[in-house]
Amino acid sequence: MAGDILFFLSSLVLIFLFFGALDFFMLGLIKKRIGWLRVISFGMMFVVCAVLAMYLGLKISAGHDMKDYLNRELKKSVEIAMESQRKAGLPEADIQAAQKRVELLVVKTAPAWMFLSALFVVFLNYMFTRAYAQKRFGIEHEMTPFAFWRLDLKVMWLTVASLAVIAGSRFFQDESVQAAAINTLFVLGNLYFLIGLAVITFFMEKKGMPGFVKFMVYMAVVFMPVISSVLIAAGALDTWFNFRKAGVINIKG
Repeated sequence: MAGDILFFLSSLVLIFLFFGALDFFMLGLIKKRIGWLRVISFGMMFVVCAVLAMYLGLKISAGHDMKDYLNRELKKSVEIAMESQRKAGLPEADIQAAQKRVELLVVKTAPAWMFLSALFVVFLNYMFTRAYAQKRFGIEHEMTPFAFWRLDLKVMWLTVASLAVIAGSRFFQDESVQAAAINTLFVLGNLYFLIGLAVITFFMEKKGMPGFVKFMVYMAVVFMPVISSVLIAAGALDTWFNFRKAGVINIKG
């Protein structure tokens, strides 16, 4: 019992130290008037370096490979879920189809999920640090309004390349190449979803729609997958057609 409490407290301390260091790092960048997108990019680099250091530290000191451990746990969870479906009497064909979907959307895309989670955490930390810098030091760190977010054409070519690798699986049979393409496409799909959401936000604001209508639209986006697919397509098409005549978000923010 005492060991569990000690482990919990030490983990809590490490989490506070990590986020404190991240916020301090981002605050320094904000003070230097570095663009908001660069601050987030450097924040992601900070997180990647910290996770890599922890991974290598555990592997060298204790001989534990976190990558293998996570893969085993994910596959074990899938097997348990499949076994429970068999016990429930579901047809084997349906179970196998569900297993393939889970492996594609969860197991194979685990790196993409981790990247997006880290990006979300870094963005939240940036927003907190940005608000603190404004209140404590009076620094107005400019950020492009969400309704004007837009991706560069180079990102679309990366999407096309990933699709080509997946479509040409018979030519690109290396599993690592296929996995990289799937995860890249998954991350970019989420980014284009955000851009599509920015597009409809722009037009709702342009039409002066009330907050209640915006809320209902956002709820529909969350609960209706078809709308999410439409938004991804809209975000991708906006690369070429620039529906809002918005400026491109570049690395300078």
